[in-house]
Amino acid sequence: FQKSIYGKPVKLLEGKIVDLQRNIIEGTLKGSLVVEGSGAYIGEYLSVFFHNEYLLVQKHNATLVTVPDLICVLDEETGYPLSVEELENHGKVWVIAIPSPFLLQTAKMLDVVGPMQFGIAERFIPMEERIKPNDNEG
Repeated sequence: FQKSIYGKPVKLLEGKIVDLQRNIIEGTLKGSLVVEGSGAYIGEYLSVFFHNEYLLVQKHNATLVTVPDLICVLDEETGYPLSVEELENHGKVWVIAIPSPFLLQTAKMLDVVGPMQFGIAERFIPMEERIKPNDNEG
């Protein structure tokens, strides 16, 4: 990631999907998943909300990550990213986040790709300000 315009990825949790809700609403796939931590993350839970793509991650109802920062759900075994259509209950996954480039964090770009454009009623705060350094890096 040294030459990337994106920041350094951070592992938020590894574990198992214990709740998965998906609904097609007006032709788009909306829903959420809950991941229960395993290994070093036992006892932790994350909620991930999506609308065709991952938009928001919360822990104990506190927001950790929102768009335009990237949220990825990876297959634990292969490391491949999983789209919302590929998610399965009891699937073993990693949830990671990648800081967005500064360009996407400008006021003009947030009017296009920010949380409010996806119906999330909160302003964008970069994940680096929400997640402590070395917190959950794996």
